[in-house]
Amino acid sequence: MSLRALVAAAALLLSAAMASAAEDDRAPETATSGCVAARRAAEGGIVPPRRARAWVERDLADRAAQGDPEAAFEVGLRHFYGECVQRSYAEAHRWFERAAAGGGACAAGAAAHLRAAGLGVERDPRAAREGFRAAQEAGCRRAFYLQALAEEASLRPERRQTARELLERGAALGDGHALNLLGVEREREEDRGAAEALYRRAAAAGNRAAPVNLKRLDLYFSQRSRKEPLETLQRRAQAREPSAQFALGQRYHRGDGVSSDYVEAMKLYRLAAEAKFPPAMEMVALILSRLDPRNPALIDVAWMRLLAYVQLSTDEEGKRRGVLQPVVDDDPFYGMEPHVAMLFR
Repeated sequence: MSLRALVAAAALLLSAAMASAAEDDRAPETATSGCVAARRAAEGGIVPPRRARAWVERDLADRAAQGDPEAAFEVGLRHFYGECVQRSYAEAHRWFERAAAGGGACAAGAAAHLRAAGLGVERDPRAAREGFRAAQEAGCRRAFYLQALAEEASLRPERRQTARELLERGAALGDGHALNLLGVEREREEDRGAAEALYRRAAAAGNRAAPVNLKRLDLYFSQRSRKEPLETLQRRAQAREPSAQFALGQRYHRGDGVSSDYVEAMKLYRLAAEAKFPPAMEMVALILSRLDPRNPALIDVAWMRLLAYVQLSTDEEGKRRGVLQPVVDDDPFYGMEPHVAMLFR
């Protein structure tokens, strides 16, 4: 059946359901009838009427039980999110595995993600890597991002390099999650141009965090011309004004108008903290939380890079500027579920 015929059939089905369900549609919403609506309504999708949704639920369950990989994957997502059923990672994994056995590429990646994290199933990094590899070879772009998350969690440096390579492969294939996270890494490496380009590609691919990152970058850098001149800030810092010491410390921390210098930044943060300036006290505490006890004088460069744009709870001026650290989509499967039209077959 052609796509046009499929859409027409779905429209006829919905029209018939709407005509025969006028009274039911005035009835209170039930947990079962709202199942198919929840996630898609949040995404701005078309939500069918209640009786049609109930029909979809029955059809979905029947097709999943008969081995339809798309339906099984959707049922697995229901259990993963706790939509219309009690959340169960074990059940989610079972249905993902079933969908993968039926040829669902991204279902294999989803099952591997749970296996890597030990969610609902015994943690097994080796088996997870095999699952990720199978999903990637079958054409699931998101599987590169999911494996990158798993590798990044490892304490071994070579695994983190592997994670970066996986992100780059996923980004090259156009996965929005991989593009956005790679943009976050580029931003933390102080390559704003590359980060912005990646965020734009991620936004075009449907990633929800990328537009937030673009707006944050535009907001922050559009205010650079309105910021206090460096010479004035330096004079106030030399006059021992804590707010100026902290602000100048941030300039050195971020390489903003000056060469990045973490030692100078830490010196200025300490001076402001000694004067009981709350943001400086919070920043110093964060920096010290990652010092190596064997060498407390050594600054953790990677940690300092991560803290450069962190939103401090005590920095009221920073909150007004809206300068936040980069964000990622906390839903690893967003955009992976079958299209709603696939449920009407």
